Amino acid sequence: MSSLDGGTWSVLPPKMRGGQSSAPLKRSLSVSASMANIPPLPKLSGDMTLEVFTHKSLRFEGAPRNEEVGDSDRLAVLGGKVLDMVVANTLFNKRPMLQADEIESETAEALSDGKVDGWISLYRLREKLRCTPDALQTLRTPKETRHLFDSYVGAVFFTSGLRVVQDWIAKLVDPESEPPTIVGTEPEALPAPKRQRTDPAPMNMSPMNMSPMNMSPPPPMMPPPPMPPASQPQMSYLQLFNQTANQRRLAVEYPAMFSGPPHAGQWTVTCRVNGVDRGHGAGQSKQVAKEQAAQQAFYALGWGQPLGSSASSSQSVELPLFSHSYTPAPQPTPTPPPPAPAVAPPPLPSQPNPLAPAQPNVAFLPIFNQTAAQRRHHVEYPAEFVGPAHAGNWCVKCLVDGIEKGQGNGASKQLAKEEAAKQAYYNMGWAPRG
Repeated sequence: MSSLDGGTWSVLPPKMRGGQSSAPLKRSLSVSASMANIPPLPKLSGDMTLEVFTHKSLRFEGAPRNEEVGDSDRLAVLGGKVLDMVVANTLFNKRPMLQADEIESETAEALSDGKVDGWISLYRLREKLRCTPDALQTLRTPKETRHLFDSYVGAVFFTSGLRVVQDWIAKLVDPESEPPTIVGTEPEALPAPKRQRTDPAPMNMSPMNMSPMNMSPPPPMMPPPPMPPASQPQMSYLQLFNQTANQRRLAVEYPAMFSGPPHAGQWTVTCRVNGVDRGHGAGQSKQVAKEQAAQQAFYALGWGQPLGSSASSSQSVELPLFSHSYTPAPQPTPTPPPPAPAVAPPPLPSQPNPLAPAQPNVAFLPIFNQTAAQRRHHVEYPAEFVGPAHAGNWCVKCLVDGIEKGQGNGASKQLAKEEAAKQAYYNMGWAPRG
């Protein structure tokens, strides 16, 4: 056994690696022989890998929790639910079509303790787990085995999305079948950015009148400007970047550093792809900084094109920050517009708004939650799934102090939640006003 940070790597003792046989070892060899064509294990980032493979026996009282996922117990709960769903979905789409009782029985068989233990052994996940010497003997129990696999599934779902989990687990459950299609998920390859056309400004509107801070925002009770077409991502850059990197077998890490006093400090996050820094972000929360770093890396790797960089040369004036579908009223205060960025996305400004809310390619959810917390508002997101499991739709409401301020719909809960937060942001009057 080798130790690290006071923990122990859960390697097998020498006597079990020699000639002495054991029931778990025989079962592992049997599973390995029957599943030679095992699908590749989805990769995790450094922080997420540490969370999954750190046993709870190494936690000490008062230890800081991962601010994104909490701990491996929470990941295991999430992963268990996702695993149940993707296995059932795989069997539901199997042909010839299975009867309802056959789906239930085969789902139970696919998720049996023996199968999960076999997957753990095939991927050698147990050997990567760190724990105290006292906990080493419990790692082969069904409860600990399932907790480890469920937490890994939950981490993959959180960082890479449902499509990656479905493709992976479907091949484990039925290696000969093609993974079922999930309606509403992102395609594997992003479409080529389309050239956007912006109409020239009216004759009575000069560039001096078009500062983003002097533009009138949409009326409080009207929906916000529409999201951009297919040339811009329809999910947060962090999720989209992680999913694309996973599909291309790239290792991504997000080293983070906090500087300044606890009440007014700042997070700095780097997006590192295969050991090379590709993006940087800074913000008052780690999530906001991580989002910006992923956005910069997304463009730096050539996976997308910043908004406005492909606009037609025939346009006389470019509206900074706002979509071309919205024509603001002119304001008398003359302020020259800021220059548009060449490649990198605009940096996050400081208080009161951490991001310019009129940018259609910015994730509104972290902005809204941070602003609401600063203003001492209580925010809830009740969600409801409508329709069949393979082609349904999520409906999410944004309640501020118990009052509905926004509503969103989407193929995933995250997209619907993002849309609800965006509507609530405008309806609360937090957009810049002249």
